[in-house]
Amino acid sequence: MPSDVLLEQVQNEAIRCVNCGMCKAICPLFLASREDLYSARGIVFYAYLYSIGKREVLQKLLELVRMCIMCRCCEVRCPPRIKIVDKIVRPLRKLAYQKQ
Repeated sequence: MPSDVLLEQVQNEAIRCVNCGMCKAICPLFLASREDLYSARGIVFYAYLYSIGKREVLQKLLELVRMCIMCRCCEVRCPPRIKIVDKIVRPLRKLAYQKQ
């Protein structure tokens, strides 16, 4: 289980998402799947749900962060400049690989 500090960091970044979809439009994961869930926005949404105690989303969240190629295209397009890779994907990816 991730530390409280990690969950707070994830929540502090994810809560800034305004759901504009700018990140999705350029996300290679979304462009390949054409499913909203498989996008930077989907990762941020699931990360936020997990950070507020919705533990049932953990497996899907870990699947999503494993699939992210960490290209940072989403960060370039993000109006509130959420640090999706460094503050959300990278820490949760460490958790994903610890769980294997």
